[in-house]
Amino acid sequence: MKVFQRATRPLKQLKAPSRPFVVDLDGTLLRSDLLFECAMAFVRRQPWRWIQPLVWLCRGKAFLKEQLAKATVIDVTLLPYDPDVLAMIEAQRKEGRKIVLATASHHSLALRVAEHLKVFDDVLATSLECNLSGTHKRDLLVTLYGERGFDYAGNAFEDLSIWRAAERAYVVNPLPGVEHATKSLVNVEQVVRAGATNLRDWYKAFRIHQWAKNTLIFVPLLAAHQLGTPLLGDSVISEYRSDR
Repeated sequence: MKVFQRATRPLKQLKAPSRPFVVDLDGTLLRSDLLFECAMAFVRRQPWRWIQPLVWLCRGKAFLKEQLAKATVIDVTLLPYDPDVLAMIEAQRKEGRKIVLATASHHSLALRVAEHLKVFDDVLATSLECNLSGTHKRDLLVTLYGERGFDYAGNAFEDLSIWRAAERAYVVNPLPGVEHATKSLVNVEQVVRAGATNLRDWYKAFRIHQWAKNTLIFVPLLAAHQLGTPLLGDSVISEYRSDR
């Protein structure tokens, strides 16, 4: 039996029970991916160990995330949070709803994000035993809240099975092809799109004079099979800002 990590955090007292509003982190609330952030931080600080994330990946994504979380220090206050999603969460909180962060990111990082933002009542995240994404996340949410017992905000193909199990689906900054795939869903409540990355930010982020170092940041993208997705832009921009 799979073991899912439920981060230990006191739950807030709600005035009345309601259908939880569940929010994904990477690519949804966060205009980046914590796996990318950790891997780039690891390679940036220890470039001679650039192959190590690929070695860890051979033992599974959950193991890779566990090791990167232990080996890096991420300042969650500097992460690129999506203001539109934060506004959506705040609107749901004002209605007295329970807000749940459900993410495939490592539980230690997810808990730090929750503690920083102070908008979540519960945190569900990846543990060493299980990578909490796709059907694993869906099964856990259905176990906790029941079929159609929650609303869900996500952005990726892995979220399709979760949207199907949710009462209402919120599609946020969908990856290529995802929005088209959601056309078959009858429960899409809202589609949210953020502004595009500025070309000037791209130029600064790549810093041509540091091309050797910049080449290394693509290693974690390749490791996560995400090279070419919109997350690439925000991950690179975040890397640039963290080095300023």
